[in-house]
Parts: sequence; structure tokens; C-alpha cells
Amino acid sequence: MASVAVQPIVNPRPALKAELSRNPYYIPNLRPLYKDWPEAVNPNYPELKEALAARIDDLYPPERAAALKKGDYALLSSMWWPRANAKRLKTVTFWFLWLFTWDDEIDQSTSELFINLDHANAFRRESFHYARYSLGVPDEETHKFNFDVNVPTNKLIRSLDIIGAELQEVYNKDQIMCFVEEIDYYMDCQQREQARKLTGAMPLADVYWETRMGTSAVTSMLALNE
Repeated sequence: MASVAVQPIVNPRPALKAELSRNPYYIPNLRPLYKDWPEAVNPNYPELKEALAARIDDLYPPERAAALKKGDYALLSSMWWPRANAKRLKTVTFWFLWLFTWDDEIDQSTSELFINLDHANAFRRESFHYARYSLGVPDEETHKFNFDVNVPTNKLIRSLDIIGAELQEVYNKDQIMCFVEEIDYYMDCQQREQARKLTGAMPLADVYWETRMGTSAVTSMLALNE
């Protein structure tokens, strides 16, 4: 995750929005693509909803927690993984809740981390290396943080410890490293996207897709599906 220089330019988004708003656009029928998708809800949903609510209350301030619980991530997860056992369902749900809310820490335009790339880079580095530490695969850079003594002060980063411990029980070293690589890819793409947003530059399609495939975090979820 190398540092990226930022040079502000005129924001082209309002003009593009106005141009797009003048024309109707139609989305084709996507149902055939999902005809074999399981429609069940995991029977562990009630217990997961209760566990997730407790975790949300522990990690987020009341207003944010209320909004997250209203979104019912437990139901989303229970439909996403209808056949997972209770323990694995909870682990993957804790991960994607962490992922979505961690991204918001930087991606919200009102966030101090969004407008300060250096601070955001430091936040990303600590998050990535604490993920490595929690997964039991620290490298030389990870050891510089000395997490055995200097536990992250940010509660959201610190909450990776539970996820990492659970994954270590079921993944082998290769699976863990695959997951780590996808986290690194996601954070690297997020950094590049943030730098681009700060300049106001509108990317060409190929540049957009180059980072969007990472910032969507799809590949980290696929690695988790192992």
C-alpha cells in the first residue's frame, strides 16, 4: 500500500450526474442468472441476530448501532450462507459487518480519514497488520507494531482478534494466506480509489474497474468461502 500523491482538480461529477439524469436507463431481467440460488434462510438466524446485536452494541455508538441493527445483517448473512453451521455463520457475519463498517471509517466524505490520506494510510496499515497478527501470520512489518504489548486503541481494529482466532481453527496456512492477500488487495484498491476521489478526477472505465473489483471486497469474501 504505497503512498499516493494527491493533486486537487475541478470535480466533474455534478456535470456527469446532470448528463446521466436526462436519459432513462433500463436494467435487464437478472432473475435467470439466480435461478439456482438457494432461497432458504439459515435456521441459526435467530441466535445469530442476537449475537450480532450484542457485538454491534459493543463496537459502535448508540445511533450508529441502531442503524446497523435496523439493516439486519444477520438476515442477509443467513440468506447468503443458508447451510453454514452456527459457529461458521457467526464468524463470516462478524467479518463482513467489520468490512462494511471499517470501509465507512474512510469512505464517508465527512470523515477525517477521508480528507487526510496520510492518516488513512496509517489506519489501513495498522488494520492490515493487526489482521495478520490475529490470523497468526505476522510478517516483519507486523512485528514492528509489537501488538503483544501495543494493542490497537481503535476498537473496530481490535475486534479482528475474535475473527482471526475463529479462522485459525478451521483454515490451514495456505487458506489463511490467500485470505490475507485478498485483504491486502482490497485495502490497496481502496487507497487508490480514495486518492482519486480526493483529486476529483473521473476515472475511465478500465481504471474504475481496476480498483472496483478490489473495493467491492468480493475476492476477500470468496477467500472466506473456503
